[in-house]
Amino acid sequence: MELIFRFTGACIFTFFTSRLTLRLPQPWSGARGTVVAHLLSLALLSGLVLMLRQQYHIFALKQLVIYAVAQGLWLGVDLIRRQRPASSTR
Repeated sequence: MELIFRFTGACIFTFFTSRLTLRLPQPWSGARGTVVAHLLSLALLSGLVLMLRQQYHIFALKQLVIYAVAQGLWLGVDLIRRQRPASSTR
């Protein structure tokens, strides 16, 4: 049960950071820009986790795996959404 709560928290946290990085101006468009934004988001989260781990010894390194899996989930969702044609509203 604890793993489910951690993964849910990681999904929420990575969702918001990936949305922020997707809104940054990017020199790339399309799928490449999406992948770069998600890699930047993962780098920001990893830096935050490592920074807090060094200062307060709260985080374990294995928590980065949960964030990487959650970030990969959102990357997959964004790439699938990019491939789908936009639905028309009438």
